[in-house]
Amino acid sequence: MFEPPRDGDVLVSADVGPHGELVTLWAAEADREALHGRTVAPSGVSHAHTRTERPVTVRVCVHYDDTVHQVEIDKFRLAHPSVQPLPDGRLLAVGARCRSDNGGPERNAVVYDERGRKITAASVGDGVNHVRTTPSGAIWVGYFDEGITGIGAPGIVRFDQDLQVAWRFPVNVLDDGILDCYALNSDGENIWACTYPEFPVIRIDGERVTSWRNRLRGVDALITDGRRCALVGGYGSDRDRLMIGQLDGGGYNPRDRRRLVTPPGDRIAITGRCSTLHVVAGHTWWTLDLADL
Repeated sequence: MFEPPRDGDVLVSADVGPHGELVTLWAAEADREALHGRTVAPSGVSHAHTRTERPVTVRVCVHYDDTVHQVEIDKFRLAHPSVQPLPDGRLLAVGARCRSDNGGPERNAVVYDERGRKITAASVGDGVNHVRTTPSGAIWVGYFDEGITGIGAPGIVRFDQDLQVAWRFPVNVLDDGILDCYALNSDGENIWACTYPEFPVIRIDGERVTSWRNRLRGVDALITDGRRCALVGGYGSDRDRLMIGQLDGGGYNPRDRRRLVTPPGDRIAITGRCSTLHVVAGHTWWTLDLADL
């Protein structure tokens, strides 16, 4: 269990850092709507805001076992944000959406120092689905289908700590490319992914890409030890599917199907880091390692 940093704070987002630390973002109840802002058109179509309508104050808590490091950030403007740790106590905040106009794309990524002061800001593109930082400070971004244009066109992009593009997923590796990055995991400096439309299991080691064919669809998260791999989620009745399999030759071979039962409370986040699955539901942080399956 974890508690709000202040009375009245509500949980805005939760994710897991490169060393398995839980990273939670909190704000006052009155600011929740601003951070999750959406506009509904007369047609009924909902559009996510890219910026908050007004500056808000947020608090980031980084949970290391029994200790918590808290940073307060004033004048925060990113809507639908996620946060990742960087080396030297810095924090990276990324908004999911980004608009472009004649002045160029909005800056939807901001790096803060250990006291919550802004260091630099840049655009990492629209349609951000996943953000992962590594122990060295590399920044990996996976995009959903509305973000695979412009910066996010390759589907997966690596940025350096100055928020400059350092590597793009090559266009000739997968027959159908990446139309949506459903799952993104990191193991040290290596990255693992599962992407739409064919949902291959992908490993990125430096700039070398290896992929394994996979028959399972709708995978939301994955964990792996390099040989075995558990794929979590699916479409419809497979939402709570947890399939354990082997990476053999050029394919993922499922061996054992389980059902993922999560703690009570609204599921805030489910993600893999290395061989550990992390689930945040309500104010409960739940972990499961592949070695225990």
